This record gives sequence, C-alpha cells and structure tokens, in this order.
Amino acid sequence: MKAAFNLILIGIVFTLSLFVSCQLALAQSAANLSGVVKDSNGAVIASVTVTARNLATGQTRETQSGEQGRYAFPNLSIGNYEVLAGYTGFKRSRATVELTVGQEAELDITLYPGGVSETVDVETDLQQLTPDTLTSTLGQLVGRRQVENLPLNGRDFSQLVLLQPGTVKSLSDQGDILSGKGAKISVHGARTTENSYLLDGTDILDALGRNASGSHGLVSGIESVQEFTVLTNTYTAEYGRAAGGVFNIATRSGSNKFHGTAFEYHRNSALDARNFFDPEQKPPFKRNQFGFSVGGPLVKNKLFFFGTYEGFRERLGITDTQFVPSLAARRGAFLPAGATISPAVLPYLALIPLPTTDNPSGEKAIFQGAFNQPSNANTYNVRFDYNFSKRDSLFVRYTQSDSDIKFINAEIFPAFPNQGTNHQKFLTIGETRIIKSGLVNNFRFARNQTFPSETPDPNDPFTSLTFVPDETIVGTINISGFKRFGSDRNTPRSFRQNLNQFSDDLSWVSGDHSMKMGVNFEHFDILGVSASRNRGEFTINTFSDFLRGRARDFVGLDPTQRDVNRHHKQNLIGLYFQDDWKARSNLALNFGVRYEFITIPGELDGKVTNVRSPSDPAVTVGDPLFKNPSLGQFSPRVGFAYSPDFKDGFLGQLTGGPGKTSIRGGFGIFYEQLLYATYGNMTFKHSPFFKQIRITTGGPCPAASPCAPFPNVAPLLSSGVGQIDTFAIDFNPRPTYVMQYNVNLQRELSSKLIITAAYVGSRGIHLWREADFNNAIPLDDAGTRFPAIPANQVRRRNPNFANIRFKTSDAQSFYNAMQLSITSRLGRTFQGQLSYTFAKSIDDQSSSLGRNEFGNGQARTVDPYNKRLNRALSDFDVRHNLSLNFVYDVPLGSRATGAKRVLISGWQLSGILAAQTGIPVSPIFTFDQDRDGTTDNEQRPNLAPGITHIPTNISKTQLFDPSVFVLPAVGFRGTVGRNVITGPSLFTFDPAVVKNFYLSSDNSRVIQFRTEIFNAFNRANFA
Repeated sequence: MKAAFNLILIGIVFTLSLFVSCQLALAQSAANLSGVVKDSNGAVIASVTVTARNLATGQTRETQSGEQGRYAFPNLSIGNYEVLAGYTGFKRSRATVELTVGQEAELDITLYPGGVSETVDVETDLQQLTPDTLTSTLGQLVGRRQVENLPLNGRDFSQLVLLQPGTVKSLSDQGDILSGKGAKISVHGARTTENSYLLDGTDILDALGRNASGSHGLVSGIESVQEFTVLTNTYTAEYGRAAGGVFNIATRSGSNKFHGTAFEYHRNSALDARNFFDPEQKPPFKRNQFGFSVGGPLVKNKLFFFGTYEGFRERLGITDTQFVPSLAARRGAFLPAGATISPAVLPYLALIPLPTTDNPSGEKAIFQGAFNQPSNANTYNVRFDYNFSKRDSLFVRYTQSDSDIKFINAEIFPAFPNQGTNHQKFLTIGETRIIKSGLVNNFRFARNQTFPSETPDPNDPFTSLTFVPDETIVGTINISGFKRFGSDRNTPRSFRQNLNQFSDDLSWVSGDHSMKMGVNFEHFDILGVSASRNRGEFTINTFSDFLRGRARDFVGLDPTQRDVNRHHKQNLIGLYFQDDWKARSNLALNFGVRYEFITIPGELDGKVTNVRSPSDPAVTVGDPLFKNPSLGQFSPRVGFAYSPDFKDGFLGQLTGGPGKTSIRGGFGIFYEQLLYATYGNMTFKHSPFFKQIRITTGGPCPAASPCAPFPNVAPLLSSGVGQIDTFAIDFNPRPTYVMQYNVNLQRELSSKLIITAAYVGSRGIHLWREADFNNAIPLDDAGTRFPAIPANQVRRRNPNFANIRFKTSDAQSFYNAMQLSITSRLGRTFQGQLSYTFAKSIDDQSSSLGRNEFGNGQARTVDPYNKRLNRALSDFDVRHNLSLNFVYDVPLGSRATGAKRVLISGWQLSGILAAQTGIPVSPIFTFDQDRDGTTDNEQRPNLAPGITHIPTNISKTQLFDPSVFVLPAVGFRGTVGRNVITGPSLFTFDPAVVKNFYLSSDNSRVIQFRTEIFNAFNRANFA
C-alpha cells in the first residue's frame, strides 16, 4: 500500500567474519552428520576412524564406522566442519561440510589404497544442494545469508517464514498488544495460534500464544540470529505442543576470531509515496534502528562469547478514516417527528470528532485525521560457549527485549490511546555430553518470562463523564454503524508468565538406526489481570436513539464483584521416541511416537469458577476448571524417504542417477494442548469474584420504553435489574488435534539447483470455537417486542444469564495443497528461492480466540448450535501464493586495485517478491436484526431478489456492489454464507541495492551502504 524508500547506512561495520560459524549445543538447534565409508570398488569398510572438527571453534568429535560401513555424528553444533577418515592400508580422506540447524546431512567417504600418511582432499561444495534422503519432514532452512542480506521491513526476521511454501500472513498488523501485535502466520491450514516459536530449542511464546513479537509488532534481535528452520508438515516426534508450524531459531556464538559490527538503519517519510488513504499531506514518519554486535574467544578453542544490542525508535503517523455523524445529524435533523435532543447527551456528543467531509443530506459523514504512534524497543543478547573437554560442552544465552508503544485501538477514536509495554526475558542453559561414540546426551534448562500489558492513556480522561462510581475515565459508547468512542473497554490488562523448562534428549546411533528419545517438562506460572467493561459500555441502535438518550443495552460491573486478578499454574510433560532407520542404502524409514499431556490448571487463591455447560443454572465454584482431555494423547509419526538408484536407461535419465531424486511421504498426529491461551480469558468473568451485568431491552427502543437509561445507569448495577454476562469453557473438552500428511518429490537438477513438488494436507479435529451460546431464539413474528427491561430473557435458552461467551471443542478444518519450491545456489555469488502454493482451506471457525485474526469478517458462529452454517473457506484461505527471494553478489572488480576496485567491486542486489490472490471476506452487520439479544455472533444479510452470485473486484476502488445484499426481515437470520466474497489480490516487490567499501585486502573490514525500497511499485494492497 505504501512504497517506502528506505535509505540505510550501516556505519563503520567492522567484521572479521561476515558469515560466522556458530556453536550450538542443543538437540533441536544442532545437526546430524552420517554416511557410509567405502573403498574405491564400492565395498563397505568397517572400523574406520572418522573425525569431525569444527573449523570455527576447533572442537573435535570422533567415531568409527560400523559393520555396514556406516558412521554417524549425532548432535553436532552447526557450522563448517573438516571431516577426516583413516584406515590401515588406505590413504587418509579429508572433506569439508557445512551443517545447518536441524539438518540431517549425509557425507559418504571413499578411501583409496595407500599409506595413512598420504591425504586425499575431497572436493566438496559447501553450497551444493542435495535431496533429503533421510527424513519425511517438510521444511526449509533460512540461513544467515538470507537473514543478513534480504530487505526486511523493520528488521523483523519472522518475515522470512513467509518465504516458505504453505505460509500465509495476516496483513492487519495493527492489533493491540495482548492480541499479538504483529504478523499472524498460518502454516498449511493451521490456525495462527497453533505454531511453536523456539529460541535455541526452548519455548518463547507468551501466555496468550499469539506470536513472539514485542509491543512494537516486530520480532527483534536479528543481529543475534545465525539461522532458523521452518518446519511445516510431519516433523519428528521430538517436537511437541504445536499443530501448525515450528519456527526454530539458532543464535550466534563466538569463534576463534574476533568479529563485530556497528549499524544504523534510518527510514523516514521524505521519499515515501502517499498511503492510499492519506490526504494530500502525508503523516510524518521516522524510524531508527541501531546497535552493535561483538564476539570472539576468551580462551582459544575453549571459551567463546557473543553479544548484541539493538535499539528501535519509531514515530509513526497513521491516517484514520471513519464514519461520524454529519453536521445535520448532530443538530437532530433526522430525529423522528416531535423528538428532541436530550441535554444529558451533549457532553458525550462533544467527544465525537466533527466531520472533515460533511454529508448535508445524510446521517453519516467522513472524518479523516492523523495521529502519532510512538514506539521504542531495546533488545540485548549475550551468549557464552565453553568446551570443557572433547566430551563435554556448555552454553549460556540470555536475551532481553523491552518495548513500549502508545497506540490507538482500532475500535476507538484517537482521543483515547492506550499505553502498551512488553518485557521479554529468555535465559537458556544447555549442556552436551558425549557418553561414547554414537551416544550423545543434551540437557537444557530455560527460564523465560514474558510480560505484555495495556493501560488506558487518554489525553483527557473526561472524569466528569464517567458512567460508574470509582472510575476516573469515561466508559465506551457503541452506536451501530459508527466507530466506538470513549475509552478502551478491555483495559487495564496484563499477563506475566514465568516459564521454567527442563528437557533432556539422548541420541543413539546403532548400526543403521539413528534413535532419539527425550523428555520435556514445562511449568507455567501466569499472573493475569483482565478488566472488561469496568468503566461501562452502552450499545445504541441508531444515532437518533443516542441523541434522545436511549440505549439498547448497558454492560457494567457489580460494584461488589470487581476482582480482575487470577494467578494460574499449570504443567506440560512430553515424552518421545524417534527412530530413523536406514533400511537400505536408498531407503530410510522414520518411526516416532510422542506422549504429551498437561495438568489441570490451578488458581493459587482458589478463584476457580466456570459455567460448565450453557444450560447450567448457576456458576460452579471450585476445582477442576475442566476435565483433562490430554491423558490419552499419543502422537504417532511415520514416514519414508526413497532414493531411486537407477544408473542408466530411461529411469536413470529420469531420476538423474543414484542420490539425485528422493521420493518422500509422511503422516503424523499433532495435538494442540489446552493451555492458558485457550482457557485464560474464560476464567475472569464469573461470580462471586467478578459480575458483569447486562441491562437490555432485547430490541429497538419502542416509544413506550425508557430502554437502558443513558447515561445515569449506575444505580441499576446494584439494584438487581439486568442479567449476568459470563465467559465459560466446556467442562468436558475433547482432545484437539491435527492430522498432517504429505507426499513429495525432490529432484537435484544440478549441484546448484533443486526442485521440490509436494502434495500437502491436514485435517483438524475437535478444534476450539467460541460463540454466545445463550442467544435468544429468533422471533417468528417480526412485530413482537419485549419492551420491559427484564423481559428480554424469556427467549434466551438459559434465562439465568444474559450472554454466555462459551468455548467448546467441536470444530473441524480441511486443507489440501499442491506446492512447488525451487532453490538455487551458484557458489557464493547467487542464492535464490521460488515457492508456489495452490491450496484450499475450509473450516467451521478460523480462530479459537473469539476474534478475527485476518480482519476479513466474521469471528464467531452465527448459530452456535449449528456450526455447519459457518463451514466455509477459512479466513486465511489463499488459492494462489507465490514468493521469490534472491541475493546476488555482483562478480565485478575482484581483481581490480585502487580507485577502480572501490567503484566497481562490492555491489550486491537482493529482493523479495510476494504475489497472492485475495483472502475471503464475509458480509456482516453488527446490529441485532434477528433479535437474538446479542451482537457477539455477527449477522449476515440476504441476497437481493434476482441476485444469484456476488460479483467481486468490480474496479480498482470497488471490491463488491453492496446493493446485491439486503437485510433479512426483523427477527430472521440472513442466508448469505460466510467468506463468500474474494478479496483483492496482493503484490509487493522489495528490492535492495548494497555497496560494500572494503577497508582491507582480505575484505574482513567493510563499510556498507544499503538502499531498500518496500513495495517498489507503490501498489495499494488491501488483502
């Protein structure tokens, strides 16, 4: 939507190694190396001593080949290795191999007759691409070269996840802090909350499980990232808790050489194009990102350190365009005959901005204004690696990120901002012990704390306009068809999570079997504060009703029950076994099983309450919150990798010869655990600790009824008038799981080019959904009214409550896709990747959070008792999705000298292109047309008479024609389905031009200038 010209100076970048190998002593952040030792005639050789030496740290490992000639190094730190093999009567073989995080690398060794004093150097290409012939996992590595050189808006490395096939990102990044400000990513049809974010193998998600971003919406710390893997389908049994993608980040460490950087990235609005909705004068914008990194040896070959600091300062101007009442409407021009404006509403009317573009003949006009959204972040990372001996190594890494933002909630006017903060602290200690050749143990401990919070921070609290006693800020007013105004109805809120994690993994190589087994224990300690409607909220059907002081309903808290603090504890325990068996030289079979369960959450102060079923007559107080659905959760994982070994003939030409093609497939069951992210919000809103009261008429304000008195409703909150609103979770939840499966073919077209074609599918079972399960039964007679305040309850299914926001696990999802990936590496000059996905995703509800993560329509089920009415394309369904990225070092001036070398050498081009069809959109309205007593379950229209389909993308400025929709009769539901409109497509191209000025003959010191352009073609993207 905005072409952002980003001129960046990386000042005085001193680096002794631009691409530094790093040592990681973790199971999930390490790599495995194996192969077969043969003689020149192809016969296997047993008992050959094989040594692997890390070229950056000098650490060595030694093993011997088995009876079948096979050797293996489990859990090697990532980096470049020298591999030596020697045996009596043969020349010694020496090769070099690069290992990346999570890689299953194969290096076969050939020994030639001769003396061991002679060495044969095997030419190996560190950039060579080979098919995966060992595992069935779908996923790809994002290496340091991509992390460091691709243009990333905001230097948020999570953007690199989207380079992989099957990933879809929400473009509505302006959510509040606690809803996961920043990108939400769906992987192969999974919900955005079903992903796992790992930092050096340990869990870094916050209590609400949205993503790992700070309050500024970015995942900071790119300078500390060496590389990471994106696992998308049928990953092995060592990974738990996730049913979507696994994003495993490996941090950098020191080496035997000192290296460091200092950088400054600057971006402002001077060269930016106008946003589509900006007025002639662009809102101001300025961003600075700066910092440094330094690493090296403290004791050569023994003790290494690496540390980084990254600062972020942004002042973002945002244009806000909304409907507001026209000047004529404000004067009462559209009031019914004889009606007058209530004097009590005039102070509240003054809170609504005047229109900037008036509409003299209508009730609605346009307000357009700009507001400033300042945000700051400071991220620190320090890591130490220590090699005690050839058998023992230890690392300690501490990361801290503190961020803050003053932001405008999308639901309220700019006069009422919120202050958001997020404090993230991640400590991990890992120890690796080589028990013997082929038997390695890894132990990890993590102490991770996340603390996001939001508090209201209005310019003027309008104390004299408060609705309820003891509050110092005005509440919220919601007039149908207009933007909310007043304060944010859900603040203050905060969730401080302390996570202690212990895990141990044992890797054992025996003959043709590479086995891994382990245990993972996580203890969650979560202190939550969650206010809701504590300052009160009025809902008003029309602006005319507002002027007359006639509200449809009011929601507020009983003055005697306002406890918004809960302190929960819960444990997660996982056990697994994985066996990757090389059944034949060209066939690998993968077998794994994981057993993972959670404990029932406990509340330290005994504040455990729930409406266990929508039909319950009262709140149940006391343990348990729900029955444990996880005790039988065994997760099988199976797969295969077959590499045809045809050497000649048609099949030989087709497959390229031995080792050039791999046919793989896999199946697995992946459970989504019932953790705080699902149940947390349901635990705050029950008597006797918290009582949210709804005072309502159940329909429009008839002439004979006073409706909910506006604004003097406070006396009714403790008078017994009104009904209780409540949130609840099913007491008998079913296990939530996703079945993943794929069949794929990898073909090495050359050592520099590999192509992968795959069918990928998933099926979600017993997924969580949320809706108001106590909606009133729609009217049979459009003329029926219930004017008395308490009488609206007679049509509710459970008259003991008003709304019951209930979560239950009975939804399903279906995903099928064909995907293509092409990866190319031409030495160290060019690296590129193309990913394409053709997919279809269907579900009953796309989120368990009771909100729409993609900003495209309906969040809850229209009829909670008939979820099939909601079955449709998923909110994140994208039919065609293309991604392309490249890094190209222009090969000029390598032999030039003097001024010529300065001018023509050191140029680099890079870029990211993204193109996709639109996500689906639901036509909805938010007033109570069917008279079911709630607007929580959004309502849909009918098609107009004679309309049989919905034309979309009519023009560049019109997505669809609203005249094809009409309101259903009062008291009836609309018949148009969910997500029936295809939204606009997306296309962006972000190129970068880099010039390196080398200050030394070995290019170890360099000053770099970067120019990055985001959305270079200035295309307005609304998807």
